[in-house]
Amino acid sequence: MEKSFIVKSLVNNKDKRYLTKSRMKLGLECPKKLYYYEDYKSQDSDNEFLEILAEGGYQVGELAKYYYKFHYPDYHYADITSLDYEESIRATNEALEHENVVIAEPAITFDNFFIRVDVLVKKGNTIQLVEVKAKSCTSDDENDFLSFKKTGVSIQSKWRPYLADVAFQTYVTSQAFPEWSITPYLMLVNKSKETNMDGLNQLFTIVQTEENGEMRLGVEVNEEEINASKEDIKDTVLQDVNVKRVVNSILYDIPLGNDNFFDLLNRPLSEFGTENASTFIEATHQLSDAYKNEISLDKSGTSIGACCSKCTFCYQEIIPNYNKQEKYISSIWKFPKNKISDLFEQKVFSIKDLRNNPGLNPLNPNTKSYFRQSLQIDLTANDDLSEWLSDDISEVMSEWNFPLHFIDFETCTVPLPFHKNEYPYAVIASQFSIHTLQENGNVKHYQWLADQSPIDPTIQFVKELKKILSNDDGTVFMYANHENAVLKSAKQRMLPNKNEFKDEIDFIDSITFTRGEHEPERAMVDLCKFVQDHYYHPLTNGSNSLKAVLPSIMATSNILKQKYSTPLAFGTNLENYILFQEKNGIVTDPYDLLPKLKDLISKDLDNALFHKDSLKDGSGAMKAFQVLQFSQISEEEKKGLRKGLIEGLKERGFKSSNVSKIVGAAAFHMRLQEGLFKGRKEGVNQRVQKI
Repeated sequence: MEKSFIVKSLVNNKDKRYLTKSRMKLGLECPKKLYYYEDYKSQDSDNEFLEILAEGGYQVGELAKYYYKFHYPDYHYADITSLDYEESIRATNEALEHENVVIAEPAITFDNFFIRVDVLVKKGNTIQLVEVKAKSCTSDDENDFLSFKKTGVSIQSKWRPYLADVAFQTYVTSQAFPEWSITPYLMLVNKSKETNMDGLNQLFTIVQTEENGEMRLGVEVNEEEINASKEDIKDTVLQDVNVKRVVNSILYDIPLGNDNFFDLLNRPLSEFGTENASTFIEATHQLSDAYKNEISLDKSGTSIGACCSKCTFCYQEIIPNYNKQEKYISSIWKFPKNKISDLFEQKVFSIKDLRNNPGLNPLNPNTKSYFRQSLQIDLTANDDLSEWLSDDISEVMSEWNFPLHFIDFETCTVPLPFHKNEYPYAVIASQFSIHTLQENGNVKHYQWLADQSPIDPTIQFVKELKKILSNDDGTVFMYANHENAVLKSAKQRMLPNKNEFKDEIDFIDSITFTRGEHEPERAMVDLCKFVQDHYYHPLTNGSNSLKAVLPSIMATSNILKQKYSTPLAFGTNLENYILFQEKNGIVTDPYDLLPKLKDLISKDLDNALFHKDSLKDGSGAMKAFQVLQFSQISEEEKKGLRKGLIEGLKERGFKSSNVSKIVGAAAFHMRLQEGLFKGRKEGVNQRVQKI
């Protein structure tokens, strides 16, 4: 079987200070990110969700190459694989000597700009410049990227970064080759188009290799099967969209409506530097000069934008004696960024600073978030580690019916589907875990994992879930809306054959809901919303995520510490597990107790899973499901991987049930009955009323 390997990470270019398209986009978001590029890139790479998205992008990118290669069979084809700047430029120029040519990842430079175009199709001096994204679309209409309002026409905010990327490439290419007539395109994934073949996803396998001690991410391409599926590839899920009109409006400052593109940037460059840029092209040159000369563009004020909550570079320069351990006003739950900027202008940075300025009242009492924001400010400013419970928490919990079912789903959404007749980004439900808590305190665990056969397991997933949850009328719990959305998506897949799946559809309707509409009697309880409405602890630092809520409760409950610091003595799958560990006063994240992949599978399969240390999150589980679907691995490795998935989801499911039990069952009831919260709650409420 003929395969080729394409490395996707740049190396040996650290001494070059080119402004690339990724650096340009980062600089438009915030020039501070560009100045701290290496630190920011390292910080961002830790985000596993973004990593999964990038992996999908790699696959779509490789598919696009063959799409154009097969559509232009008489053209010369060149794939520029070199990662070195100078070598890739030389190879590109050689390929451009052909009259008609399709070039994958050509390298083009002008001044201090350097770009790698995803695909370039040259017919004489007529050029198709194609930027490939794993983002979805529904048509080839450029107007889908625009917003049409009474005030005028503008580019939708979600599309601005992508169109800025294409505009930048178009500008650099036009300056490097002024004789060319360039038409820019976005190539996207058409989510309204069914896949016309099985195994499309696994024609392009993401792998990781090690060379000279450096890990490289790449795509393994099955050339033999791709060539055998040439006609299917030509009519696959990809969609090219001509974006020349929008790109011209960006480059040449032509307003689409009342505003031009530069005015619509999330972080206008006018906040930085001594020479304010007024056009997109001016901005790119300013960023290029700043990056080349390693200059940090200074802020003209102390404005904080949406991106600042995800990094600390601006904070470090604005806040005197910046300390990561300090509780700054940016951590206040749902606190508007414009109010953060206003307070920074007044030299109010931390929550304690806010409380020490009684004349300031930045909160809006007419918002739903007002009380919780006030609560967070009060407890944090007073170094008060008291928990807060709502007055009606017992009443709400009294409506829950035993047995209590705590569910957790694993799903997979990929741009390139696994199976014929599937749509891109369709939700594939592959695994569930249920922990059922009886009124007497006993816990029983249920689990289901799709087999590795190449069929969509979603319908069987619903059937198996129904078998377990239809035996009683116990309350079903989730954390956030994921499980509700998965089941509603599964229903849509069944509706074309609604008579065949009537029982399954009725089951889904009995436990799912749409916010703002009438909910069925047994509608799932969203524990995240429950926490938001009825519980708060300062250790969460304003976050309602499961990872923040669980450690805060575990850290402050002696009952739970005692219960879970010893091996569990109940449940087949939970027996002998210790779920509470504490070191130097800090509670160990239960996720860290998951099994290690290296103990379950071979090194080769570990590489296929990107050296994930555990199957603790959705991204690891998603990739594992992909491997089970189509990868050529041994039966022993399949058993090991399935074991890892089951163990991982068991822990995830128990974590959900653990939080649920803490927040929604015996633990809270016991502590309320003991009067542990009463005095604290009343005192906190009185202080909050004064804010």
